[in-house]
Amino acid sequence: MKDPPAPWVIVGKIGRAIGLDGSVRVWPEGDLEATLEAGVPLAAWIPGKEKVMPLTATNAREDGHGWVIHLSGINRREDTVSLRNALVVVQRKDLPEPSEGFAYWADLIGAIAETRGDGRRLGEVTGVLDTPAHPILEIQPAEGSSFLLPLSEEVDADLEFCAEDNEQARLLVNVPDGMEDATANDYQDVGKAKQKTLNKQIARRKGPSDDAH
Repeated sequence: MKDPPAPWVIVGKIGRAIGLDGSVRVWPEGDLEATLEAGVPLAAWIPGKEKVMPLTATNAREDGHGWVIHLSGINRREDTVSLRNALVVVQRKDLPEPSEGFAYWADLIGAIAETRGDGRRLGEVTGVLDTPAHPILEIQPAEGSSFLLPLSEEVDADLEFCAEDNEQARLLVNVPDGMEDATANDYQDVGKAKQKTLNKQIARRKGPSDDAH
């Protein structure tokens, strides 16, 4: 998936209509909850397009399978068709500063991961997978296969921003013994691990309410 045009960052993905009033399923692809709570201006972006379409959420609720959001001006199921699979995006500058010990997904992606203590460079964070227990980072070393690193208490990640805007942020982490080898034996293993995680997400996203409408 290509990135949205600057300065937009992805926080969610629109799915099918829920109910008859034009509400839609939205799956988090970033910091969707913080975005909604802060009332940050939203927009929809379709990959491959240069422009975004402003959105206004008039009602939002979490139901265990994701979010159900009603958007201003969309009042019928038929009106949601053009938005299906569109990505919900926001401008990073509009997001409130995260609480201490937290970081936005948009800030994690592109950061350089290093081990705490000896400063060993692990690679660049290229993705974040959402799981029930905790987010999982995908890290791509300069050479070789990418590997997965869960943001657990043991990992104790700490994001440090650089003084220069054009420099990549640094993510300090503890890497449990064997983690790199366990998730990066080869490209296929990483793909399987990612697919297993995504399958779990899809299973959580799909519920009786989705099939009933």
